[in-house]
Amino acid sequence: MLSGTYTVSVQDRGRLTSSLGRKAVLFACLVAVLANPSTAVAATPFTDIASSGPLTHVYIGNELSCQVAHVGDVSLELYHPSTIPGDCGSFLAVLGTALFAPDFSNHGITATNSLGSYTPFTPFTQSAVTGSGTAGDPFTVVTVVDAGSTGLRITETDSYVAGQGAYRTDVAVSNTGTSARDVILYRAGDCFLQNSDLGFGFVELVSTSVGCSVNANNSPPGRIEEWVPITGGNNYYEAQFNEVWARIGSQLSFPDTCRCNEFIDNGAGISWSFSVPAGGTVTKSHFTVFSPLGIALSINDTTVTEGNLGTVNATFTVSLSGTSGTAVTVDFATADGSATAPPDYAAASGTLTFAPGETSKTVTVAVNGDTVCEVDETFFVNLSNVTGATIVDGQGQGTIVNDDTCGLSINDVTVTEGNSGVTNAAFTVSLSQTTVNPVTVNFATADGTATTPSDYTSASGTLTFAPGEVSKTVTVGVTGDTICELDETFFVNLANAVGATIVDGQGQGTIVNDDCAPVLDHFKCYKTKQIGDRFDPRQVVLTDQFNTERVNVVRPEAFCNPVDKDGSGINDPTAHLACYKIRDVRGDEFPKFMKQRVEVTDQFGTRTLLLKKVRSLCLPSSKAPVGEVPGPPPTGLDHFKCYKTKQLGTRFDPRQVVLTDQFNTERVRVVRPEAFCTPVDKDGSGINNPTAHLTCYKIRDVRGDEFPKFTKRRVEVGDQFGTHSLLLKKTRTLCLPSSKTVL
Repeated sequence: MLSGTYTVSVQDRGRLTSSLGRKAVLFACLVAVLANPSTAVAATPFTDIASSGPLTHVYIGNELSCQVAHVGDVSLELYHPSTIPGDCGSFLAVLGTALFAPDFSNHGITATNSLGSYTPFTPFTQSAVTGSGTAGDPFTVVTVVDAGSTGLRITETDSYVAGQGAYRTDVAVSNTGTSARDVILYRAGDCFLQNSDLGFGFVELVSTSVGCSVNANNSPPGRIEEWVPITGGNNYYEAQFNEVWARIGSQLSFPDTCRCNEFIDNGAGISWSFSVPAGGTVTKSHFTVFSPLGIALSINDTTVTEGNLGTVNATFTVSLSGTSGTAVTVDFATADGSATAPPDYAAASGTLTFAPGETSKTVTVAVNGDTVCEVDETFFVNLSNVTGATIVDGQGQGTIVNDDTCGLSINDVTVTEGNSGVTNAAFTVSLSQTTVNPVTVNFATADGTATTPSDYTSASGTLTFAPGEVSKTVTVGVTGDTICELDETFFVNLANAVGATIVDGQGQGTIVNDDCAPVLDHFKCYKTKQIGDRFDPRQVVLTDQFNTERVNVVRPEAFCNPVDKDGSGINDPTAHLACYKIRDVRGDEFPKFMKQRVEVTDQFGTRTLLLKKVRSLCLPSSKAPVGEVPGPPPTGLDHFKCYKTKQLGTRFDPRQVVLTDQFNTERVRVVRPEAFCTPVDKDGSGINNPTAHLTCYKIRDVRGDEFPKFTKRRVEVGDQFGTHSLLLKKTRTLCLPSSKTVL
């Protein structure tokens, strides 16, 4: 007598189409093994979901094959009836590439030769059996395989609830590649129904399910093996077993046909055609039913919106897969999930009775409305104690959709940076109302004009609001420095809220600079003419907040004194500006200045200006009376690049002001804006205060007032271009400190 286990490997053999032919071949193979045990082949590794039944064993191969044992049969339910796993499983046609299938050559006895050429799946992982076998915690096996080098990975989850006549399969196809993949997914098997290799077929057109049956068209209902889709859009096929394999081998969708009235050696299955996007996953699901009664019983899931008061009905439909000649009964009872009875819904239980010919019944559960901000919740309706049918899906899930908005928002914060150390910017994240469930939300900082780590320290994490809490704080450290710079911004963004809705998901942090030079003076500018040696034109490179360009410095054209405007005072009487006519150098490496719109605010109000072209370069300068040597130019005052402007929108309202500088006091008429000046870097000189701008207005002396008219005078001017004698001819412009926003 032999000891040990031997597996016979028979690759189709041009498989005889009668049960007797199979048995004859099997007997011959067994004789061969007995005569030469060394020909035995190792079986495919598998995991066994073992239970009290009626499906006592659901075997899942590590390459997506399957086999099933039913409590009422001596043989296994799929060919070969003594081989584990059998001729059953998942198949994937990657169109234009290859067909991938279980490794049937390693099964022992198989009859899948009609598949033709295919590539076995590459096993990756297979879990042990988890779960307790209940509706809420079914027995589960997760198997992961790769489809060669296509970048497609399949994760198959097979689960079984003890006491039911079906097991569930969810097949998730993931694409790790960079382009979409068109595929056909098949779930099929070679039926060995009720200890027999021969049988009829049937189709349920409403559900597009298909199977093998002991009676033609399953009429009257009897023993069946059936593939019932959960995910719609499938095709089906029942035919001679080798026709089913050949159809898969041809990489064509199943043709939606059934040889239902023919008593043949049959197989059956369903298929889905779809595209898997790059980086995406597509999941298809179905039940495999093994019913001794030929009638499958199931319950659907349902979703309702709870409302604010009263009740709304959640209606579940309990369905039979076909008509029965006798009454079918089944018990039902609700069960809590995250929703509980009685505050969320009214518990219900009872017995449904299907009279002969009836195929559906409803179970109604009352859901209670409220105004509580909470997450969506679930409860269940469970079926049990069926007579006259087989339960294939015995749990319906009811989802209660919350319609009470709980808003999450974050405020904006402003801090002064300081000269050293860290100043905390504290943002408040708020809930619009209290909740009965915890609320979580992720937060993360993001750069604006401020950057991490030089300006602030990045922060991220998760905030959790316990029931009753309505605010949390996010603290961001702002780094102090002594650099004169613009006010800067960063952000705190909210994402992935659970239990609430984000209504304002971005808080802006503004870092106020406190390191710049004193506030700019007003300047009164005079039209000038150079006296003595002619100015030597030169080229300089200017960089401001708009662009970098090389300009020709042509000649002096204006000289500006700090001025008191209507009693505003003067901050620095030594800070003057000498302004030179400039023109852009064409054909160099820098792009030409493009017209720019800005919104300008100064003591005259806010207006929109169109900056048309470069006009002048104003240098910090000193001055002295004629014959004296001017001192060095001031260091705290920036260079300014001025643009010729045109006002857009509402016309400027002319006005009169009184100006007092080191030369005289006079009343002038302010006519219109004519230039806008930005601090500029000249040949790498840097910028002291990037926030200090000047808006310059055309002015004219008011004649006949109490102030004497300005008379021409000469001054000695010293700036970075040297010392010049200038004749100040007449008043020209009034320049006001201003702020700007680029439009």
